[in-house]
Amino acid sequence: MDFLHTHVFDLIIGSENASDALKHGVRRTIARLEGLDAVGMVNYYWSSIVGADWAAAFATRMRDEGFSRFEEVIDEFRGRFGAVSNFSGLPKEIESARRAVDEEKEIGGELLKEAEKERDLAENERDHVKATNQFLRHRIELLEGQSASSSGTPLDPDIPTTLEGFGEWCARHLTGSVEMHPRAFQGIKRSEFQDVSLIYKALLVLRDHYVPMKRQGGLDRLRAFEQACAELGITEGTTFSGPGSGEQGDDYFIRVSGCLVELDRHIKKGVSYDPGFCLRIYFFWDEKSKQVVVGWLPSHLGTRDS
Repeated sequence: MDFLHTHVFDLIIGSENASDALKHGVRRTIARLEGLDAVGMVNYYWSSIVGADWAAAFATRMRDEGFSRFEEVIDEFRGRFGAVSNFSGLPKEIESARRAVDEEKEIGGELLKEAEKERDLAENERDHVKATNQFLRHRIELLEGQSASSSGTPLDPDIPTTLEGFGEWCARHLTGSVEMHPRAFQGIKRSEFQDVSLIYKALLVLRDHYVPMKRQGGLDRLRAFEQACAELGITEGTTFSGPGSGEQGDDYFIRVSGCLVELDRHIKKGVSYDPGFCLRIYFFWDEKSKQVVVGWLPSHLGTRDS
């Protein structure tokens, strides 16, 4: 052990440039060797020299980081301690060393595979999301331009009279401008609101007027949004938010990418708390994706007065 500490281990552990992964591997190797007798240590060394994938991978890491490997002190090691070539006749201690190498190989290989798999999945997901966002944004801008040039006003889709297929409708007509948070669909399942078509029309107002107003600005777009709201008898404004919003628990918050985000805006119609006649669409403007994110509809969320 003194030989290996001097020529290999201590050089790595004492270095400020060695990676944490390499130092961790060296400490595991030291722990393995300290559990063996002298004969077992010698054969652990030679087993590592002739080892398969794990030993090769670890030796490569040592070389890449500029440190001596077992292979580079092999001549001096052979001269001082000798080598055992016939593994079939080794005592139990030597066989234990071989098993230790096999275990290290299995653990190290699995950890490496898992890390590479997670990295590849994350990179693929990132690239997919980026490509999808770019495509959808380009498609929305193209359709908006075609619609405005042909008629001066956006083209409305058919307005359903039931909430059956609500998710599919949203995906088909709102994608790229209005994102429906999963919690919003929970509200739809519980909906008692009688004027179903108004829900769809209000969402289209967000798509066709609120989003362009936020993305491009301008007094004309603001007035167009206000006019579209007036035609439906709806208004848009801040929710029951601010310091008092926490008194309602998580009602006014949704979790997006691991963070709690407040639903600080809402579309509304009606002052009654009767779910059959009171419409509320709670949302926030996502500056990063340039979209509206709807977190709850169509019923009223709680307030201190309700």
